[in-house]
Amino acid sequence: MSITTTYTDTLPPTLQDGREEPIEAEFLYWASKRENDPSEAVAMVNGQCEAMARTILPVYNIRPNLASVNHESHGFQIVENESTFLQRYGSDFDFSDFKSVHAQHSQDVIALVKEELSVRSAVVLNNVFRESSPELHDNGSVRPPGVSKETNPSKPFHIVHNDYSLPGANISLRAMVPSFFEDTGTVDIFTKEERDRFFRLRDEILSAQEDAIAESGASSHQTWNGANYRGPRWGHFSIWRPIEPVQQDPLAVLDPNSLFANISLHDEEHKPYMRARLLLRSRQGFLPEFEYRNMMPLLPRDNQSHRWLWLKDQQPNEVNFLKLFDSEAWKEGSRVMPCAPHSAFSLPNTAHLPPRRSIETRVLVVW
Repeated sequence: MSITTTYTDTLPPTLQDGREEPIEAEFLYWASKRENDPSEAVAMVNGQCEAMARTILPVYNIRPNLASVNHESHGFQIVENESTFLQRYGSDFDFSDFKSVHAQHSQDVIALVKEELSVRSAVVLNNVFRESSPELHDNGSVRPPGVSKETNPSKPFHIVHNDYSLPGANISLRAMVPSFFEDTGTVDIFTKEERDRFFRLRDEILSAQEDAIAESGASSHQTWNGANYRGPRWGHFSIWRPIEPVQQDPLAVLDPNSLFANISLHDEEHKPYMRARLLLRSRQGFLPEFEYRNMMPLLPRDNQSHRWLWLKDQQPNEVNFLKLFDSEAWKEGSRVMPCAPHSAFSLPNTAHLPPRRSIETRVLVVW
């Protein structure tokens, strides 16, 4: 893999004033025009795939401009919120007590998401704990057989990615099973009315998609571009909270205004990302196996400028609402940002500091 250095000194107008000098960080991108093969998944996760390359880019601290950042304009937003979960368990809670931790934290997240996004429905897909202590991992983020992410934390993920592409979101929605709430261990944090409402709204979304697909002439939900969708707005978020102040491996967000600059979301020929093919197995609440597509932004070339943003010294009460997909963004004429690609990055001279510990909760929402 090669390493390149790219510089840019441009930011959206709303983020210009009061900014400090950026820091430089290394990011690992997909660097090939070809699609991946699902058999490359382990090599990709471990950063050892020949089609990936490292580059050095500036990263801007958004703390002076938090009021100017929201998920519609930048794909993410920072929400101040004290965690009742952390108040109850403390920052040194036992990862292996997953059932109790999962239920309490999921309940807190759903309440916060409904309050902040004013959605009709929100459900938890999963919780992922991350910790940068090297002794917790044998092989990057890939665990030995029999060791689950629920009882052994994942490492911070140092690869530029977004968890959903448009077809990936559509595939995932269709792969949900009727026993979703029971399978994910969240049946007790929702009333029957709330569970029924979610499945009713999901049916409305799927019906509206099928109508739009037929109208557009697309062959399936995997080739449809979403431009003529007229059903309920829906999306995916990762609700990302540090368990302790972040001193190592912070999260950086790729400003989608720079990734999609002067490019239509419906321009297949010039799309600035690759849809990675991943074979998912044994996902709680979903079909036993299905091929999925996430989004891997391409290594910036020539005059492209990728703007990376981070929240310096992020605290446990500063929650990142990281958007992974938004059906509204793909509609014809929309100015809503579709997502916020992201990656952990390494801060220099921090090896002696406490490791990053964080919890991220992926949620599906319907407005």
